[in-house]
Amino acid sequence: MNKQAIIDVFNEVRQSELTSISQYMAHSYYLNDMGFKKLGAEFEKEAVDEMKHAEALAVRILDLEGDPEFKPLHPPHKKGTIEAMFKADIALEKDAIERLGKGIKICSDNGDATSRIILDNIVQNEETHLLALKQHLKHLTNLGNDYLLKFVGE
Repeated sequence: MNKQAIIDVFNEVRQSELTSISQYMAHSYYLNDMGFKKLGAEFEKEAVDEMKHAEALAVRILDLEGDPEFKPLHPPHKKGTIEAMFKADIALEKDAIERLGKGIKICSDNGDATSRIILDNIVQNEETHLLALKQHLKHLTNLGNDYLLKFVGE
């Protein structure tokens, strides 16, 4: 087993998760500021899910005697329209799913079932996030700003 290849892929996925945490929290703050507190709370929950992923990745990296990365892949998308936020988050999730797929292959090629299971669990969660974001965007596109009224208030 090439432990370093697995550590490297886990660190790259971890950096992606750190970017997601920052982006979801930024969007949560902006949505709350615009009065869409319920939608902001959804985004905050997504950030917490991403934190759990980042933690699981760090634990496994340490198990493999590696050093977890603490720097995001890139700066998060910040302020914009709600539609722009949904689109940025969809792109983020698609990128994460693609990265996880490559990581799963590396784990399989190296015979590391434990690491593969960790990534399999994360990719399932990311696919759920992606579906929810696509549904929000679809409803916003089809119903317009009236769709957002259900997210006003606490």
